[in-house]
Amino acid sequence: MFSQARRTHSFQIQSTRNPSAKGMLRKLLTFLSIRRERRALQSLDAHLLDDIGQSQQKANAEALRATWDAPNRWLR
Repeated sequence: MFSQARRTHSFQIQSTRNPSAKGMLRKLLTFLSIRRERRALQSLDAHLLDDIGQSQQKANAEALRATWDAPNRWLR
């Protein structure tokens, strides 16, 4: 499910004078992706959550977490 929800961004930064701007943009896009995934999880029906072994309470708790509160592997 998460692999479908996480989309890659097709545009590329052509040139930046400040290399940290590219890193900041990448981090922002990652945070937006995490937010989108958590909202998608929250919107799943009970039978779909059951298919992935989750309860509505766990899905809601995950959706309410802060965007930056994510596993390190998601932030790479």
